[in-house]
Amino acid sequence: MRYLNKIQVRLFRSVLNLPIMMKGFPKCISSDAKQIFEAAVAAVLPHQMISRSLVVDGSRLLVDGCSYTLDRNVHMVGFGKAVIGMARSVEDMLGQHLVKSVISVPFGIQDSLRSSGQLDLLLKQGSKVKVLEGAVDNLPDESAVQAADEIAAVVEGVGEDDVLIVLVSGGGSALLPSPLPSVSLEDKLQATTTLARKGATIQELNTVRKKLSKLKGGGLAQLAKPAKVITLILSDIIGDPLDLIASGPTVQDTSSPDDALAIISRLGVESLMPHSVLETLKSPATKRQLEEDFSHVQNVVVGSNKMALQKGCEKAKEVGYQPLIMSSKIHGEARGLAELYANLSMLIKLLIEHRGFSASCDMRKLEIENIVRLMSEFGVCETFSNQLQEYLRVSPHKPLCLIAGGETTVTLSGNGKGGRNQELALATAIHWHKIFQPTGMADVDENKVCQMILLSAGTDGQDGPTDATGAMSHPLQVSQAIQENLNHVEFLDNNDSYTFYSVFDNGLYLIKTGLTGTNVMDLHILLIKPV
Repeated sequence: MRYLNKIQVRLFRSVLNLPIMMKGFPKCISSDAKQIFEAAVAAVLPHQMISRSLVVDGSRLLVDGCSYTLDRNVHMVGFGKAVIGMARSVEDMLGQHLVKSVISVPFGIQDSLRSSGQLDLLLKQGSKVKVLEGAVDNLPDESAVQAADEIAAVVEGVGEDDVLIVLVSGGGSALLPSPLPSVSLEDKLQATTTLARKGATIQELNTVRKKLSKLKGGGLAQLAKPAKVITLILSDIIGDPLDLIASGPTVQDTSSPDDALAIISRLGVESLMPHSVLETLKSPATKRQLEEDFSHVQNVVVGSNKMALQKGCEKAKEVGYQPLIMSSKIHGEARGLAELYANLSMLIKLLIEHRGFSASCDMRKLEIENIVRLMSEFGVCETFSNQLQEYLRVSPHKPLCLIAGGETTVTLSGNGKGGRNQELALATAIHWHKIFQPTGMADVDENKVCQMILLSAGTDGQDGPTDATGAMSHPLQVSQAIQENLNHVEFLDNNDSYTFYSVFDNGLYLIKTGLTGTNVMDLHILLIKPV
């Protein structure tokens, strides 16, 4: 049996020890989905990421093909939701060579980890790492500004013979606010909030944000010269764009202030921008030279959604499935993606069963052209269709695991409680019900249909403002909910998926892991098992 550290064991138990005797649904397939999810998350836990990325060989530190001299000369800074566990792992590995360190983490995270017993993610007694908390509700505040100032002081203090390790994860932008002297924190926050409300993309937001910051957009790396800089990045953005994760503090910024002004103009918000923001962007002093040297910097993605998917595939094979990765770039509205998952899985079910277009489940309901359109709309990779065709040609009777990752959105129309993963699960169950239309358990012969289940969950252990990280659904779920006098449509319309899954079948379909100490967006695991 492979080695599991304490964090992995805890995660493994919290997921797999959930009750799985689900009414009207096979035990084994739900257990399979949970094991695949657990393996995928374990691959991007702090200890795994750091031990995979850093190697200490005597007095040498090896990082992705580069070598650095160790001589009690390592400084470390970090900012983001997952850096506290990363910092613990780096300190455990480097020991006496770590001289000084400051990290900025979300307010309350240490108490949360401590209360949940996840001590392996906290710093040891006597640690050289100073932990500063801030950014309440993921918004930059004065505590985060103070943390950024202390981080800047560490960075400024490194010398030519020193090594600076920078830890970056999602949430880093709010935890490293360092506005230019000409812009107040309030003005900068007002500018980005205004742009976000007008529909600015993350790329556009960060283009403006970087131009108003001392440390973002490569500013931290320039401050560290002439020291060597190693940035270890945990990506929570689709496609792993280094310049966008925490606004790229060690990545060269190729945009200009004029680009930021063009975004403001295009969105029509000039009159809503603080005067200090517009004046700063128009000032010649704001222009950063594009030819700045970044040869002293090594940026390494140590954890990503793609890495989690690969480990999930390995586990799927181990438990008997043919895994196919749909994409690591899934995006868009959760309810629309639910339509794709329900229709695609039912189409595959029919093809596996060789029932073709004469199936009792009317093929016209599936609208193949619509499936193709949805695959393109939600970011399914182009190679997936060919891989699926090969599976159907070679091994259509082998259980199939479709696995995808990314991050969906939810348009709020109600005042319920939930998260994007739970909403995706419930919406998929409803779409399955519309296609399959069983009026009760007596109408379905489970021995003549494929077993199917969708597990949708966040890798950080939290889905929206709930204690769940996601949920599971299957084609018979809505029929069972009707028998329990639960109005599934009302729950979905009120964005109240958490309440639905808490009440339905005594909460057996909720996935609860607690905070995992990592974050590489979400995972969707769709199992289709011929019988």
